[in-house]
Amino acid sequence: MASGDFSIGGTVWPGLSKLIEECGEVLQVGGKLMGSEGRTDHWSGDLNQMLVEELGDLRAAITFFTEANAIDSASVACRHRDKLIQFWEWHRDTMAERSK
Repeated sequence: MASGDFSIGGTVWPGLSKLIEECGEVLQVGGKLMGSEGRTDHWSGDLNQMLVEELGDLRAAITFFTEANAIDSASVACRHRDKLIQFWEWHRDTMAERSK
């Protein structure tokens, strides 16, 4: 493989390295939130603002990756919708169980 493959501008799965990097940055902020017991005031900055920025970066990386690699965006959107419905069901079930 040539240098630059997997990167933006690469020839093999362009944008994959950026997608993985942005996933890691969301994980990093999530880890800080968990480590601070949910508090957003952190020595590295405002974790809420950092999370907003990293989630935005991740969404951009996902969009770039799917477009640059001709991934069927309609199929991704369908899976997104179905999974989101499932997550909300899990959330409602958990909240109902906690309120008992």
